[in-house]
Formats: sequence, structure tokens, C-alpha cells
Amino acid sequence: MQFPLYEGRVNAFSGPTMGSAPGVESTLQTPSTVTSIPGHGIQSNHTINHHYLTRSHGPAAGFLNTGQLVFVHKKKSPLRQSAQTTALLNLPMMNYHLCKDADRYSDMQTILDLFCPQGIIVNKQGGDTSATTKQGTIVNCTVAGWCETMNIWGHFADGDTLYLTLKKAHLPSGTKFIFGPGNSYTLEEDKHVWQFTGDTSPSFGLDACSISIGRVFRSRRLQTVATPSTRITRDLPMMVIHGKQFELFLNILRPRLPI
Repeated sequence: MQFPLYEGRVNAFSGPTMGSAPGVESTLQTPSTVTSIPGHGIQSNHTINHHYLTRSHGPAAGFLNTGQLVFVHKKKSPLRQSAQTTALLNLPMMNYHLCKDADRYSDMQTILDLFCPQGIIVNKQGGDTSATTKQGTIVNCTVAGWCETMNIWGHFADGDTLYLTLKKAHLPSGTKFIFGPGNSYTLEEDKHVWQFTGDTSPSFGLDACSISIGRVFRSRRLQTVATPSTRITRDLPMMVIHGKQFELFLNILRPRLPI
């Protein structure tokens, strides 16, 4: 089955979206320039989107959704490999993996060598995982520029810099990672495991490392998150319901590990 590639927020638009104002598509308004030289202006408020082909043979295929921040599994592959698929994980999936396979990750360096935040989902297409059809999914992600994402940080203000912090966390027995109705994982005993959390101030040390994600552009339409963001990072339905979206200038920087 063939399906069209959607790039940006407008179907069949063949290039990255360029807006004359944050959140405005170039198909709706004429992009402005930052120089007065006719014909040589630089379009402002860039958005860089990239597509990824993902494949899943289970219910995890439905966990990725618009507005979610996703991590990519960094793997080596031969050149010119056809139909190459990519492993993308949202925040609850990433933290579940770090908890479920905690024995594989003894330090921050090991985790950051394999995984990194990649972008924010703009849209997706395909992904039928019925018994007769296991269809690949094309996921378009904004990897830099203006976009909207779910609030996993809690309270912040316009202009704040947002971070993802990888640190050791104590998860008591009974802690649940919930992905949907009848689909969850419950800890049977206490664990001290590496987890990613959203922060508005950076932390660096032997047990914590922050990755700069970007800067808040417009949050005045934002409603206060009533549920602690720590639960949102483990509970996919909770993140979708309570993670109100806001505008962000995405600019993911390379993490700085302690020497």
C-alpha cells in the first residue's frame, strides 16, 4: 500500500514550513525577510522537518502522537540500505525502556551514546498493525525551529529555556508505566534507575546531565498542569490529557557530560 508523504503541517506541501510569524504557515502568509535587499532576503522563523520510517509489530505503534517529543535510537547501518527503519520513542516509552532494561545502562555515557532527543512529531501516516497487514509508519518530526509540544515541564514563562535532564530516580514498588487501556508495566520492587525528566534549570554532575531543548515562545494560552509532571513522564494517557501544548523554538543542543 502506498501513502503520501506529509511534510510540515500542510498536506502535500513539498518543503519545510516558513512562517511570517510563529505558528503561521507559508501557504497562508508571505514569509518576511530580515534584509532590505530585494530577492536576497533570508526567510524568518524557519521550521526544519524530517521524515522517519518506523515499523512495529505490536501495540507500541500507536503510542506515538502529534506534539510529542521523541528520542531516536542511534544505530549504525550500511550505506544505501533500502527501506531503513528508525526506532523512535516518546518520553514514557524511553523511561519505560530505561527502567525495564536497567541492567544494560550503568552510566549516563552509555545511555547518551545510544539515545538522544530528536524532535517533535508534526504528523504521521500509516502504521496498520492488523493480523494481515504490518504496515510501516512515516513520522514527520520538527528537528529545529518553531513548533508546538506537550507540557512536561510544569510551570514556566515566555522566554524560559527548557531542558531534559537524565538523572537517577527512585521508583517505589507499585510504580506503573501506563500506555493505554490494559497495557501497562508495574514495578514489583523498588528501583533506582536512570530517567529523563523535564526541567527549567540545568543540572550537571556525576548523577545528572541536562540537554537544552529550546526556548518557550508563547505560553499565555497555557493552562496550569494539575498533575505532577513526573507522573506524566510514565503515563501516556495522562501526558496526552494534561500535557497542554504551547509554542516552542526547538533547538536541541548536544549534552555536556562531566569530565
